[in-house]
Amino acid sequence: MGGIALVTKKWFAVLLLVFVFASGWMFAGRVLAAPDQPIAPGWAAIVTPEHTANLEAAALEEKYANALKITAAELIELFDVDEDIIVKINDDGITFTSTVPGTTAGDKNRFVCLGYKDGWGVLDLTALDNMTGKIGVDLFADLDLTNTTNGFYVRLKRAGQDRGRYHRESAGVSLPDTVFPTYTTNAVDNAYLELTIPWQGSITVKSVFLWMESEIRGFADMAERINGGAGAAQDRVFHVANGAEFYNALQEVREKPAEPAVIYIDGTITFDEYWAAAGRQNARPSIELGSQVENLSIIGVGANGLFDGIGLKIQGRNTIVQNVTVRYVRRGDALEINNAKYVMIDHCTLYNEPLDVNKDKNKYDELISIKNDTEYVILSWNHIYNSHKTILIGSNDGEDAQPDRKVIMHHNLIENCNSRLPLFRGGHGHIYNNYYRNCDGSGINCRTGSKILIENNYFENVSGPIGFWFDDVNPGGLYELRGNIYDRCRGSQPTASTVRMNFEAGYSYSWDAVEDVPRIVAAGAGAGQI
Repeated sequence: MGGIALVTKKWFAVLLLVFVFASGWMFAGRVLAAPDQPIAPGWAAIVTPEHTANLEAAALEEKYANALKITAAELIELFDVDEDIIVKINDDGITFTSTVPGTTAGDKNRFVCLGYKDGWGVLDLTALDNMTGKIGVDLFADLDLTNTTNGFYVRLKRAGQDRGRYHRESAGVSLPDTVFPTYTTNAVDNAYLELTIPWQGSITVKSVFLWMESEIRGFADMAERINGGAGAAQDRVFHVANGAEFYNALQEVREKPAEPAVIYIDGTITFDEYWAAAGRQNARPSIELGSQVENLSIIGVGANGLFDGIGLKIQGRNTIVQNVTVRYVRRGDALEINNAKYVMIDHCTLYNEPLDVNKDKNKYDELISIKNDTEYVILSWNHIYNSHKTILIGSNDGEDAQPDRKVIMHHNLIENCNSRLPLFRGGHGHIYNNYYRNCDGSGINCRTGSKILIENNYFENVSGPIGFWFDDVNPGGLYELRGNIYDRCRGSQPTASTVRMNFEAGYSYSWDAVEDVPRIVAAGAGAGQI
């Protein structure tokens, strides 16, 4: 078959008729679901746990052998386009090309909806209702952005609103036979893909693959993957005692950012000394380690490693911060973990002024902030206290700001704090064997999209140990509760679970009896305890 091209307008009505008359061929819609399953009205692609993907496989056929596939022929009935898009249907698939010239003022992006019919999405992702796991919706296509300076997006949507994680490609690339993945960790009906076509960009859609993980993956080997600077060569091990020496050591780390490195801190790192060494004034209150830095450990010596008035921004991959104290970071986070992968914060002490001294909740930001595309984080054996805004996991309620984060919190002592213990948005978490005491405000805040196993934690004199606060628009997260103790607590103290957490085989962890948590954690948490 050759190609047929036509310039279309939004909500076009004549594409199929023209195509049928021109080529005499059309693919009839059908239900992509097992015959015994309920279906949505009209045409629907229903994902079930039987639809799986082997994401480690190299060959496309092997990777998606058990996935639910929607072919280009089927998509002919299931798309809609915005203005200024040329649609060409040929043997390779469906090509969408923007005709917007580069000199056009204003918004140059145009849009294509895939898996879309009669004003609604036809992708049924409701199998995640009250379940853990993930559903992937992966676009397979050729992308050509060589004639544009704008980027390309694939978004998972329902009724015009984001309902999952998006995928982006930068301008200037040509990507044949490429998978552009999106996914959701929440149940979504009437979903579809929205493609953002930049001016003079082009994409040939070949198929869409839908798959499901009904178990939570990524926890089994998380701890083993985080080894920081283990095995660092002798010339990559640094001993520093002040801000200037830390600055110089970090510059050497950045020169070979992927090689393992360890920085031992035996002294105090201050804001003034660090930024004086950097030759900068009016700098932000944190030290950016660098997005390219991998395999780094920052370790305090004894009880002497102190960041005073300045925090750390962790951006790279495989980073350990251990046995240090961070305090009094004005208008900033003590530890900000931003777009990082595989991070461990272990045996650290983090604090600000006592709350009865500091009445201004905005004087300091979080003691720990986990933002954007950060994934695979372990917070263990830390002493965290004197904070209005304590631990943030996910910086806003937008669906596109909620990656499948995978966070473990265990054996932390959290006391004299007001809120966010943590505030948890998006992804899956395991919070166990933590000791909360004398906290007045809100505790573990299960916000939009989160699914958390909350297990064997001891809450003593805490207001609202577990709940959902401060968002009247989005639904709260879900949790499974096991063995927690509420001792002289007030407010929300749930005992009934709202989801069953199903972790992958191989995820094992050592937990303590909840009655022993106060003694064990109080004795072992914080800097100077290893």
